[in-house]
Amino acid sequence: MTINSQPVSYRLAFFFQRELQRPDKIFWNLGNEISEFDDVPTVQPLPQGVSIDGYPSIIFRSQNGMFACEIGSFRFDLIVTVGARFGTLNPEVLYQEFRTLSQKVFGYLKENLAIGIDRIGMVSENFIDSFTGNAVNDISRLANFEINSELREINLRFNRVNSINGIELNDIITYELGRLNINGTSNTGIKFTKDVNNIVIQDIPFDYSILEILVNALADMVSPNRIMEDVLCQNPQV
Repeated sequence: MTINSQPVSYRLAFFFQRELQRPDKIFWNLGNEISEFDDVPTVQPLPQGVSIDGYPSIIFRSQNGMFACEIGSFRFDLIVTVGARFGTLNPEVLYQEFRTLSQKVFGYLKENLAIGIDRIGMVSENFIDSFTGNAVNDISRLANFEINSELREINLRFNRVNSINGIELNDIITYELGRLNINGTSNTGIKFTKDVNNIVIQDIPFDYSILEILVNALADMVSPNRIMEDVLCQNPQV
């Protein structure tokens, strides 16, 4: 049986050890240093004294819409999306674009960020075409999970034990119903997400030499080949 899995997006997130004041000011020259962010940045200031975890103070984008950086007081996110090229782009091409840009962003942070980073994570979101005509049945077969015939929706989440160089990781895979609109046509299949991130050790930020190892190792874990291994790991007979 052929399983067609296509990446939809990749995300790399760095979490700051403490709140960062004025990230818009600190990272204003990011677009000058990394050529992919060739659109005008968007600044979204909060009122003085207000901070919201996950709220980006400044957003950098590429004009083609594929690349973005969202930077807030607590985290820095790199986002790479396939967008309109879904289904026409070799999965390895998008992955290599993400990997290359991850290295550029890491180098930029190493040179410009004055506070520590205590957590890093990578997420790969993928769309798997239905191979039985029923996405619920597809998920149950891939996950080797028996379901009731009347089930209309299913979401499965697994968090597996993993580590890199003695650093404990959350290694999470998720199956859920996925819907994509491609050129006006709605497609229903499986949304498969791989999320890997480290367990935080309180008050101990990473040295950048360790961060570099993590960036590379986590990127390996979300590669198209590893994603397919994860898709099949629960039920290799599919």
